[in-house]
Amino acid sequence: MKRKWDLKRQAGARLRLFCHKLNEKERKAAILVAFALFAAGCLYVTASSVVEFGTGGNNLDVGHISPLELKEDSR
Repeated sequence: MKRKWDLKRQAGARLRLFCHKLNEKERKAAILVAFALFAAGCLYVTASSVVEFGTGGNNLDVGHISPLELKEDSR
């Protein structure tokens, strides 16, 4: 467990060091790129689900559970 914690701390330290080396303009650009990628992914997922809504293309096959056939106890 300690090794996992050390990896998290090391990754966090490297990320902080990398961001610290960037100037303010580069930081803003990095944040805007990350935000644009996240927003594009959200819009894609939302749009793809709305486009498919209501069409009969992907019908789910719903099966009902049949009752169990239990042996009667003859005592």
